[in-house]
This record gives sequence, C-alpha cells and structure tokens, in this order.
Amino acid sequence: MNPNSWYALWRYAALLNGHQQALQLLTDAQNNKTLIDNLTNVPDNTVLARMPFVHNAYIAGYLGFLGLERLAGFPETAQHRQELDRLLQLRSNQFSMDSAYATATTTKKAPTAAC
Repeated sequence: MNPNSWYALWRYAALLNGHQQALQLLTDAQNNKTLIDNLTNVPDNTVLARMPFVHNAYIAGYLGFLGLERLAGFPETAQHRQELDRLLQLRSNQFSMDSAYATATTTKKAPTAAC
C-alpha cells in the first residue's frame, strides 16, 4: 500500500459528506497496522530527494490523514501535523525546475535500451 491511500480515504469521506462515514473510515484505517505503517515509515531525506514522487505521496498521505481527522470532528494529531510541515519544508527546499529524470540530451553517454 502507499501513503496516498489516506488521501483517497479523506476525499471519499468528503464525497459522502458525512461526519459518521469519516469517523468510521478513520477508525477502521487506524486499526489497520499496514495502513498506519505505510504513512508513518517515511523514507530518509536522501530517498525523498532522489524520488520526488515518493516525497509527494507522503505529503498527500499526511494531508489526507489530517483531513480525515478534521472531517471526523477530531483535532489534528500534533505529531502528524509536524511531520507534514517538515515534509512540506523539505520539498520546498529541494524543489527544482529541472526534471528528476535524466533525458537522452542531458546524459553524457548514450542511454542503454530499457527493453
């Protein structure tokens, strides 16, 4: 599973437009160790720097978790808010207009065929 699951749960609950549905989804998800572990086991900063799509997935996951909490009527979990803020700051610091992927025109030697 991937941390985007939390974002999907939040948006699904928002579509249902119900506090009760959000509460049930949050409770069920928090009791799912795999789902919790996929959110809280954030890779180290070097992995996030090399793989911006992974970094973005964790940002979306924390946004979803906090949004689901809010929709269920709970205050934000401070630890999750701090981690989201840290990830956002790190993403901002590491942001580059250049692609994270090398292209044939930017590599010094010709790329090898992928297939």
